[in-house]
Amino acid sequence: MLVEPLAADRVEDNLTPSGRMFYAVSTLICTPNAVSQTAGTGGPAPLGTQAGEALLRETAAAAGFTRVRRLPVEAPLN
Repeated sequence: MLVEPLAADRVEDNLTPSGRMFYAVSTLICTPNAVSQTAGTGGPAPLGTQAGEALLRETAAAAGFTRVRRLPVEAPLN
């Protein structure tokens, strides 16, 4: 199971109050942590801040998952 904040695929669609908060948190905590774990390993690059559904589906397919089901939880934070 993957739980991520509800993010759009385009940056400009994420410029909401909660989206801006998630960009700030991700920039300061999540992305540096992911970079530190993959630096020098030759592994895939981190997804960056606020990965939208298209990128998350693509990543799941690359990992070998053949089906993805999105639960319709429409909330401002998840």
